[in-house]
Amino acid sequence: MQSSDYVPIIDMHSDLPVDIAQRRINNERNVLDNCHLQKLVQGGIGGFNGIAFVEPDYKPFRALNRAMKVVDSLFEDLNETKSFAFVKSGTDFRRVIENGEKIGFILGSEGGEFIETDLSILRNFYRLGMRSFGLVWDERNMIGEGYSQINTRNGGSGLSEFGYKVIDECNRLGMLIDGAHINPNGLSDILERSKKPVIVSHGSTSAHPDSSRPISDEHLKSIAKIGGVAGIFALNVKNSIPDVDSFLDYVEYAVKVAGIDHVGIGFDYFPGSEERFRMIQKKYPDITDCLGLKNASESQNAIKGLRRRGYKEEDIAKIAHGNFLRVLAEVTG
Repeated sequence: MQSSDYVPIIDMHSDLPVDIAQRRINNERNVLDNCHLQKLVQGGIGGFNGIAFVEPDYKPFRALNRAMKVVDSLFEDLNETKSFAFVKSGTDFRRVIENGEKIGFILGSEGGEFIETDLSILRNFYRLGMRSFGLVWDERNMIGEGYSQINTRNGGSGLSEFGYKVIDECNRLGMLIDGAHINPNGLSDILERSKKPVIVSHGSTSAHPDSSRPISDEHLKSIAKIGGVAGIFALNVKNSIPDVDSFLDYVEYAVKVAGIDHVGIGFDYFPGSEERFRMIQKKYPDITDCLGLKNASESQNAIKGLRRRGYKEEDIAKIAHGNFLRVLAEVTG
């Protein structure tokens, strides 16, 4: 049973689908229930944006195949649980959150390599239920460039011509555009081109000099201007977010710049076993635990921290889930 003072959180960026795919390859079944449900319930995660992420080893030539396997694994696992609800609209997501009996999620992406240069593939993923589309991860693809390119191209190059077509098609379909990981010039292009609200599902701000992948003040204001939401992550890179209080510093900075209606939470946890996290650390040694927000089970510490800082319950609910639900409903129905 959850405490009555829990506020349901929608995690705007969750890598659960990749963990499910990896475990099912090893013949594990009912992964959602057996490996993730307890932590999600304990942390008051009422829903999430489940990301079909394609690992670098599969790019570019096997990206589509890998994305399809991740999505298939997710749906196969969903058949084995009664605790989760796959939704395709903001309206349905709100019903799940308000009901509270199941954990809701939408299907999203992080890196558009799997659509190659073919909008028909994007449309088919929409037909499969994908409602959030992240254009890039760290590297360059046919849509744009990741944040790692900022230093080599003075802010990075903007969207490609194909990238502009992707923005237009997402707008037409009713698919939420996610500007996470794209470099600053690319994000500027997205915000100028899109006719619908845009999210950055997970990032930081310029609150501190050592911020990792910060969303600039200018971009925060632009996201707010078109009705979007910036999700703040708890990813501790080079000790930039060492604990829950520093995470809340970034949240508060985003609220100060963008306004209370345009900030959400995209924790970017590493779901799965402690062993898997340590393996990831070997590859990315700059990433360490964020104390108080190590995994989904500790998510309500963010809510408790907002209360300690004097936030009203209605504003806490906006940050926790309300702002994301509003944008998702505006874009997807």
